[in-house]
Amino acid sequence: MNPAQKSCSGLVPQRVQEVDLMSMDDVSLALVRFSGYGVEPYPKEDAARIEKEFGSERAPALEEKVRPILGEFAALKPDWSRHSLVAAAEWAGKEMKRRHPWLSEESIKAMSWIFTWRWK
Repeated sequence: MNPAQKSCSGLVPQRVQEVDLMSMDDVSLALVRFSGYGVEPYPKEDAARIEKEFGSERAPALEEKVRPILGEFAALKPDWSRHSLVAAAEWAGKEMKRRHPWLSEESIKAMSWIFTWRWK
């Protein structure tokens, strides 16, 4: 069978598997770039940074993966009776890592940075 063909057993073509394996790292990096972590003084979403990193063909698909993750992250509600701002940011980062274990440490740091900015 040609690797580009899908078999009756439902196997995913080899090329797609390779892209999917790489894409988790790409999504993490896209999240970092999109947020402005490491380059902006405060969180500032900018899809142009994803395009600069990955090119105009890949950027829209990566942005489509990043936005729901950040939406899920924004919906987290810490228990302010138990957490300081820093502790709540750590909790939120751990919660996102639990939900999405493939997220890179840098993307978790970016989200914690966003969290502390939004809740300060």
